[in-house]
Formats: sequence, C-alpha cells, structure tokens
Amino acid sequence: MYRKNSSIVVVFVDRNRLQFYGSKLPAILTLEIPGTISRDLDIVNKDGFYTLVNQWVKQNNLGGAQLLFVLSPMIYFEQVVTSTEESRQETEILSFYNSVPFEELATRVLTINGRKHAVAVNREFVESIRHAFMLQGYHVAAVVPAVILGTLSVKRWMDAEMGAYILKHLDTIVGQNIVESEDQDVTTPASSQPTEKNNPRLMIMVSILGILLFALIVFIFVRH
Repeated sequence: MYRKNSSIVVVFVDRNRLQFYGSKLPAILTLEIPGTISRDLDIVNKDGFYTLVNQWVKQNNLGGAQLLFVLSPMIYFEQVVTSTEESRQETEILSFYNSVPFEELATRVLTINGRKHAVAVNREFVESIRHAFMLQGYHVAAVVPAVILGTLSVKRWMDAEMGAYILKHLDTIVGQNIVESEDQDVTTPASSQPTEKNNPRLMIMVSILGILLFALIVFIFVRH
C-alpha cells in the first residue's frame, strides 16, 4: 500500500540493471546485475541476488523506505487489444497471456488514450526483486509498466526527466499496480484456518473417537 506521508524512491527495473531516482538522492544510482544472477527475465541465483542487494544497500543510502518499481519495456510483454466486442476482447487477451512463455504471470489490462493494453510479466522475476528489498526493510508501494508514462516510455533508461515526472504523478501511477500488495501477501487467508477438511490431526482424533464410541456401544449390547 502506498504511504503518502513517506518519501518514495523510483526503481527502474531492467533485465540486468536497476536505476534509482529520488528527491533526496544526489543523482540517479545504478545497480548492475550480473548475467550469472539474472538471465532470460528470471533471477536464476536468488541467494546471490539477495546478497548483492544487501551489499549495495549498505553502500548507498536511498533516503526513503518506500519504493516504486517501474518496469522497463524490455522485461514485460504488451499487446494492444484490437477487438471491439467485449467477448472477443476477453478471448484476445487470454490468448495473448497464453502466448507469454512463463508459467506464472503478473497481468493487468490498462486503458491508455482510449485503447486497452494487455500487459504481462514473469511474476517470479518481479517478486524476487521485490523480496530482495523487503529483506532490507523497504516497502514496495507498487509495480507498474513503463507504458503508462506515455512518450517517456520510449526511453531506454530512466533519466531525471522521467524520474521527476513519476514523482509528480505518483497518485495516478501507483493506481496502475500490476501485483498484489505486500500486506495481501502476508495475510493468512480464511481458508487456511484449521477445519475438519484441512487439519489431518483433527480428522484422526475424530476417527478414533468414533471407533471408541462404536466399541462401547457393541460392548453394552453384548452385556445385555
């Protein structure tokens, strides 16, 4: 969840590079990710990545506990929906998602300049990066695709113009989040509470009680 009263740092997420922009930073900071850690839009060495982030954060003061991830066009898949009928739009969007070569996706359909854009990204890639910074005490307010930045989205890397634009339009941009918030991730769903259906120990105890009750009834019946 986005905390308005907390300073925020923009993190531009690319295949093998993270860029950081914030009002309290003297310049745009960069974290290079080796190919041995990030490859083919996946964090292939999570422990190595967590260590890398830990060391980098110790050397660089971001000046804020809240981050906003902006995904580079190089790491997400996008398709403009061409169908006009709603049922065909759904079919077109689902077909697009099925064509993206990852098992678990973070997806969102965005309306930009009156046209629908279906966006998908490898969920595990994004979650690995987010988790690395959560381990360092940072809160990730949202994860958004660069396409929502209009003409600025064509830039290969984040510069001061892009960073300033994002900070100026935070309220609107955060609303385009494509992943669940951290609070939702750590909340235990109601369905996970112990019940007869999902608690093996409870089921065994009930079964034993039933057997003992049955034996008692038989014993009483035989005595009479």
